[in-house]
Amino acid sequence: MAAVALAIAVFLFGGGLYNIVSRPLPSYYSPSVGFLFINPYLSDQFVWDSLIAITLFALGAAGALLMYQSTKYASNPRQAYMMLIVGVTLLIIAYVSIEIIMRQIKRV
Repeated sequence: MAAVALAIAVFLFGGGLYNIVSRPLPSYYSPSVGFLFINPYLSDQFVWDSLIAITLFALGAAGALLMYQSTKYASNPRQAYMMLIVGVTLLIIAYVSIEIIMRQIKRV
């Protein structure tokens, strides 16, 4: 049940409901720039924006779950440490990727 709630939350946070309601373009082609998969404006979004956001949010959630699960392996410190390192790595990758998209592409 918790996995379903997490999947619904990631879908909603990633803009899945916006895609269903407003039916945005999947991407855009500009002769001067080429294909745009991420809309540079904050007020608009492409389908690819949502797919990228959902993937990164899911990656971060998986990292957080791995960090949480690592606390349950106190009897096996090596396994707990490896799960913690993988979880932290996934969470950092997701966070840094979202920050790069927001700062360099969306210009926030």
